[in-house]
Amino acid sequence: MIVVLVIWQVVAAEFSPDGRLLVTGHHTNYVQLYAMPAGKVLERWGGREGGSEYPVRFLSFSPDGKRVAVAFWEGTVAVYPVPQAAALPTGPTG
Repeated sequence: MIVVLVIWQVVAAEFSPDGRLLVTGHHTNYVQLYAMPAGKVLERWGGREGGSEYPVRFLSFSPDGKRVAVAFWEGTVAVYPVPQAAALPTGPTG
């Protein structure tokens, strides 16, 4: 399945280690977390009011998928927690 999200000014994007989440960093200084494959926005961090005054440069999930590290153009780094509900496995197991 191919999911197309219309997201303006994305400068960085990465899937979580399990592939269920997508995080995007934007030129307008904020980061969004999406549930895949639906593309539903789960969380929005940063922006001038809650983060850096500069655009996102790089971002990455932690290996366990519980945090997102974001580097901004002026050199600051922010670490955001992935909401617990997003980190829980879904569907049948085993």
